[in-house]
Amino acid sequence: MNTFYYYFRPLAIVGKIFGSFPIENAFSLNPEKLVYKRLSFSFIYSFSVQYALLVLIGFFSGFEFQDNTLTLKVLKYVVFFMIGRSLISFTYSLFMQAKRMPRLIQLLDSFDEKKQYQLVQGNAWGAWKKVSVTIVLPMLFFLHFSVLYAWASRDLIKEIFPPSHSTKGFLLTAADYFGILTCWHILPSLYYIIFSTTISRGYRQINKTLISSRCFGDYYNIGAQVKFDSCMDQVIVDLRILHNMLSEATVQLSKCYGSFLAIEKIFICVAVVVNISCYIFEAHHFTHLITLTSLNVIVAIITVRVSEQLKRRVSIFNGKLMVYIPIYFDSPNIQELDH
Repeated sequence: MNTFYYYFRPLAIVGKIFGSFPIENAFSLNPEKLVYKRLSFSFIYSFSVQYALLVLIGFFSGFEFQDNTLTLKVLKYVVFFMIGRSLISFTYSLFMQAKRMPRLIQLLDSFDEKKQYQLVQGNAWGAWKKVSVTIVLPMLFFLHFSVLYAWASRDLIKEIFPPSHSTKGFLLTAADYFGILTCWHILPSLYYIIFSTTISRGYRQINKTLISSRCFGDYYNIGAQVKFDSCMDQVIVDLRILHNMLSEATVQLSKCYGSFLAIEKIFICVAVVVNISCYIFEAHHFTHLITLTSLNVIVAIITVRVSEQLKRRVSIFNGKLMVYIPIYFDSPNIQELDH
């Protein structure tokens, strides 16, 4: 059975090439070899790629913008805000998120390896379907949002560039480099969505396994002395081990992205207000601004939804299934656990 890192590895390799995955040994098939080291080749490469974009933007544009009207001045401030947001997102990811990512990936991979003989898997997917859902769709999801965001950002900055800056510099124009740099507005959130969805699915599989085993907690009267089949002892022990792995993965996810998502909420609120204000001044810029604003809002909504789903499934497991005395009984409420 292929485990989590087998399907996540293509995203890790693409992220490493573009400097968004500064982890050593990302090309290895063994997730245990993943390691974060400051001043390693991967760290220096990621740092160099991202700040080289800023240098290229400055070199080919000189950060010279047209600001002879109020609208152009507002757009100039929007561009500086977007550059600052990109650098903050990248710096936080490089120094804070990346160092916890190997442990998170290793936990999810180990969970997939251990669960195959213990959890209810549902209908088995064929090889092509599993590859399509777990590799192809996430890759398309990443590429679609990143390319569309970069395209809209590029066209936005062209509005305030002097005509002389429209010519090519080194391979691409300054506007193209700006579009690539702004992808950092959404890249960390896209990684978070994948990790959060994977953990949530693991909790759901554990809940299904307990329900199918007719193992349910008497949470109305925890102190009651209830007899239960001794053959369930090992099942409960195995499920507690899997649950503990998901719990630690949830903690690592929170440490990786908790503060970042809080900062992102502020960025998105400011971006929405500024973009709408800029549109009010002149409707000509509506297309680029509304595209950027819409993408930010879409990613924010998806992030909130997967976070709430994860919280709900953790709550269901901890509040109703992981109890001190497991028993067998038929409950009219048992179906409500299968969310």
